[in-house]
Amino acid sequence: MIRASKLATWAAVLLLCSTPIAGTARADGNARIDFPISVFFPNPCNSENVSLHGAVDVMYHTNAAGGGAHYSVHVEFKGKGSGNQGNDYVVSLIANGNFDAPTGTVGTTLHFLMPYHAEFISKGKAPNFSLEGTIDVGVDNGVPTNIVIVLPFVNAVCKG
Repeated sequence: MIRASKLATWAAVLLLCSTPIAGTARADGNARIDFPISVFFPNPCNSENVSLHGAVDVMYHTNAAGGGAHYSVHVEFKGKGSGNQGNDYVVSLIANGNFDAPTGTVGTTLHFLMPYHAEFISKGKAPNFSLEGTIDVGVDNGVPTNIVIVLPFVNAVCKG
């Protein structure tokens, strides 16, 4: 296991932020948005810098529950990319959260912090690895508008 403090020194800003290219927001509190993204992650097993691209799908739902609101947020990223040592990777990242209130607000944007799990599979000889941490999803007027990976990572595991 690699400690999160080591990863924080490798990581640049891991910001997944984009203008949605497809999505729907409905009056019943449901929204689903696809973001095209490019993101950088360090491989904690071989110190390779991995640049990924793909799409993240964010589903947001809110409903009235006992005099208040209840929120559900689901994030799924599927991507591929390559590292600076010439290795190719595919990655899957998933986060889910259910909330009685937003974690915080900034202006009109509701923020939801939740844990994520990501699996990085090398297509070659580089070691596979997983990362766990916290992701922040911003929602404005019922539409997911941004996603931020919060540093440092909580856990990193090399898988050979």
